Formats: sequence, structure tokens, C-alpha cells
Amino acid sequence: MIKIKRIIRKIIFFLLFLTSSNISFCADTTLPRLWKAVKKADDAPQTTFYFLAITHSGLPIEYDEYFERVVLPNFQTADVLAFEGAGGWLTSEEKPLCDSSILGTKEKKVVRDASRKVAQLAMAATEQMHERAKALGVDDGTTKLERKRVILNELSRYDEFDLAEKLFFYESVIEDLKSSKFVEKRKTAFMPNANESVVITLLKHRPEVQHRDVDSKYGIRRAYCSSGKVRVKFLESMMHLDRTESTVFLKKIPEMELEFQKILKSQPLKKTDIFNGLSELNKTFICNRNHEWLEGIEAINDGKVYFYALGASHLFPINNNFAHCSGILNELRERGWKIEKVN
Repeated sequence: MIKIKRIIRKIIFFLLFLTSSNISFCADTTLPRLWKAVKKADDAPQTTFYFLAITHSGLPIEYDEYFERVVLPNFQTADVLAFEGAGGWLTSEEKPLCDSSILGTKEKKVVRDASRKVAQLAMAATEQMHERAKALGVDDGTTKLERKRVILNELSRYDEFDLAEKLFFYESVIEDLKSSKFVEKRKTAFMPNANESVVITLLKHRPEVQHRDVDSKYGIRRAYCSSGKVRVKFLESMMHLDRTESTVFLKKIPEMELEFQKILKSQPLKKTDIFNGLSELNKTFICNRNHEWLEGIEAINDGKVYFYALGASHLFPINNNFAHCSGILNELRERGWKIEKVN
């Protein structure tokens, strides 16, 4: 279950990466990004919600004075932390399958390429683990060819979304098998939490806090499969993005921080912006999921304090050639909720 949660969190991070000292690259480092929403029902106690806009990539700007002065103290009052990829789903549903018949020649090639890359990663991870086990005196007696056959047999049962999950899974395994020097070097470049999702940091502050997923069990999978053949852009981008080279990530941080602030100010992103890389999938991955989350939020009337840490794009309007939705904060206002920014 822990590995599954980790995979889902990585997938969500990647989606928001395209659509981590007190060093910051931008002048406006205390831009408010926490909102309080109050729902009062006649026959129920007052239920309070906090909505925190995050990037999922742990940018230095997210660990500023505002985080220490405002975000953490309000999080201390929360009974429940809700975020994407938490697991422990409240609702179940039939597992959706991606209809491969709608894919054209180009899209099918992307899927084949993804399948080959997953196979390569799986075999590389398996061989590294096998060698480590042998070094510890444990040998399962299998040959390299036998291990390869097992991997290919398993791979034959995967659909497109399975490939996405397995890409992250095997990359995580390989990353875990590597030295931690790169991670430590990257962290010391900023502050201890830099390049770590705010959600992970919050859980470290309060590991005992109850947490729940904002998606249903197959919510993300369903969003992917319902996106039509354009969905393969996700697989294609994922295969070509270098997530290991530190200099690549560090060079993008100033641009990512500026884009994050644009989202917080409800300013439109350019087509070439990093956080707008998969705008073709905004309708299913952002707008449709927002609608489902809002139904779940409105159904809560237990008098508790809920702290939602969500990708910033979910909280604000989306208005491009592919999707139009007003964002969770505006939706709640339209439904009569009292929304106020926490300064």
C-alpha cells in the first residue's frame, strides 16, 4: 500500500509539474496561498475547511515566512488532511479500462515505446536487486533469461495507465538503489524541505493526523482513460522528461516559481509555460475532478476542521482552448460558502 501511495503521489506531481535556507528566486515571497471556507448547516455543527495551494514539487518559495507563520499554525488545528494520492479511498468504483481502439498509428507507437521503456526499467531494477541480494548471500537460483520472461509476461497484462504507474514505480526503485548524495546535495541548495512536496512536510509535522484522498480509488485512472487519444501526450511527455539531473531541475525553479505566483493571482499561463504543458488534458484531469471533489466536500457536515492541500491549478479558473472551469474557490462562493484569504 505504501508503494502504491508513493506511485500515485509521483504521478500527481508529474501532472502538476507539466500543467523542490530561505533562498527564493522571486521577489514576492509571501503571497497568500491559504483560504478558509466555512459551511454552516441548520441541522449540523459548523464544518471548517482550509484550502492550501501547492505545486507538488516543493519549490523553495513554498517554504517561506508565510508557510511558517500562517500555514503550519492553521494546519495544527486540522482534524483531517486531504490531498491527492493519499490512498484509503472513501468510495469504490469499477476499474475503468482505456479504450485502445480509438488510438491512431502515432498514439499506438507512443504506447509501444512506453511499454519498451517500462520493460527496460523493470529489468534494470530487477538485476540491481538480484545483485544486491547475492552480495548479501541470498540467491533465488533464477537465470537472467528467466527473470526477463517473468517481467515480459507481467508487462503483457498492462494497459496504458498501468504503464504510467510502472514507469514511476521502477524509476523509484532504481532511485532508491542509488546513492543518496544527489538528494542531500539538492536539499542543501535551499532549505531542508526544498524539493519535497508540502504534503509530505505537513505529514512529517503531524504524522498522527487523519488523512484521506480527494479522489475515488480509480479517479485518476478514469480521468486519464476518458481523455480520448490525446491522453498519450501524458505518456510521451513522461518518457522524455529528465527527472534525475539536478541542473535541469534547478534551472527551471525560477520560471516555475513565477508561474506558481501567476496561478495564485489568477493570471493566465502562456502556452509554453511549464505548468501548462498538458493543457489538452485540463478538462478531465482538473475540471472534471474538481466537480467530483466539490460534491464530496459539500457532503461533509461533521463539525471537524479539514485541511485540503491541492495543486494550485485546481483552486483557480481554467480558461483555454481545451477546458473552462471556475476553480474550487469560486465554485464554493457560488454555492453560498463564505471564503476568506488567510493573511
